[in-house]
This record gives sequence, C-alpha cells and structure tokens, in this order.
Amino acid sequence: MHMTYGGRWVTPPELRGDMADPVRRHQVDPAHYYFRTNPLFETGAEPYAWLNDIVCVGSGTWSRAGSPTRSPRSCERPTAAIPANAFVTSVFARLRA
Repeated sequence: MHMTYGGRWVTPPELRGDMADPVRRHQVDPAHYYFRTNPLFETGAEPYAWLNDIVCVGSGTWSRAGSPTRSPRSCERPTAAIPANAFVTSVFARLRA
C-alpha cells in the first residue's frame, strides 16, 4: 500500500511570526489558521482496493513537540465493505507517532 498526502496551510499575515517560532507556534489558537490534509491511498491488494476510490480530509494543529498533528475529519467511499473511519483513524495514528 502506498499513501501520499497534500493539503493546505493558510496563516493570516499577523500570525506568521508566531507560527514560524517553534517555541510559540503550538500556542496559536487553531481556530485562527487553516490546516487541512488530503491523503491519497494506492493499493493493488484486493481486500483494500476500496481505498483507491475514497476521499479523505484531515485537519491539523501544531503540537508542543513542534510537529504538526493530524486528525481525520471525514472519509467518503462508494461501498461499505470495511469501516473506513476505523482504518483512516489508524493510518492517522501511525502518522502522529
């Protein structure tokens, strides 16, 4: 299985100094900036082939450790064979580690 992701991070000009400072960035209220990620899954494994057709969006914040954290927001897929939210939650948990 292969996973890539892109996204958008939009910070107002007045917060860019704080966001660039590793000591202060985690103190900025996440409601004041926009941080979304969009994972893309690719697999040839039949049990997980449904992942090739889903659209997922996660939101992110900066942690005290200085790295971004992500959490799943939504996941849409055309079938209900496997609970997508459980799988995507586990994928994002591994990304946080």
